[in-house]
Amino acid sequence: MLDAKFKMKSEYYDAMIDWTARLTRELPFYQQLFTQYKVKTVLDCACGSGRHAVAFAKLGFEVIGADISEPMLEQARKLAKKERETVEFVYADFKRLTEYIPCRFDAIVCVGNSLVQLQNLKELNTTLQEMHDILNPNGILIVQILNFQRLMNQNITPMPLRTAKVDGKELLFLRLYSFPPRKANLDVFTFIKQQGKWEMNRHTTELLPLTKPKLLHSLHTVGYRKLKFYGDFTFSPFNEQVSSDLIFVAHR
Repeated sequence: MLDAKFKMKSEYYDAMIDWTARLTRELPFYQQLFTQYKVKTVLDCACGSGRHAVAFAKLGFEVIGADISEPMLEQARKLAKKERETVEFVYADFKRLTEYIPCRFDAIVCVGNSLVQLQNLKELNTTLQEMHDILNPNGILIVQILNFQRLMNQNITPMPLRTAKVDGKELLFLRLYSFPPRKANLDVFTFIKQQGKWEMNRHTTELLPLTKPKLLHSLHTVGYRKLKFYGDFTFSPFNEQVSSDLIFVAHR
């Protein structure tokens, strides 16, 4: 997330990501799973600016997107309107989904490293339980986070630089991780050049560096079944030493 000054400009968040490349890489993964498990309805949980939700709608699925950021939801609604896709976007905290969302889904997707924004393992259990409760019988939960075990083991702190242009402004994004005990911090430095001058803003987010053993324990505690872990969106087996991502698919 960007700092408060830029929350109203969620297009800056979108500019950090090459969405064409990302969706080209990821969509076959989702489509294969959705087809395999006869998915018709999808909840994109922590949907951000709605890129995945709108892409799922384009594939023919009935989609709701949920997030706790109203500026992000506003951006998502604009995207759906621009793409002429019917997607409902609603405010919902994923720790309390059952309070906000009365229906159930064949699939819940929570990607973009969103789950690690929880504060502790108790919140993790609560969130996974809430997701479990609004899945249809035999529904699937798909979650993607970074492989924090690899980042911590190898002390990998910087993410690749990203440059972009928005409304005539030059943007440069620098993301740095640090790993204090039992936590992780993400610093996002946003450099903006306009009228020949650079401005820098920094936003720090404290993260919960979830690993496969922690996730396994919580998933079993809640009662998920048929757990599968992958290291990328090509269904490669997860390897904590080399995988860039930690992706799991779990059944209600």
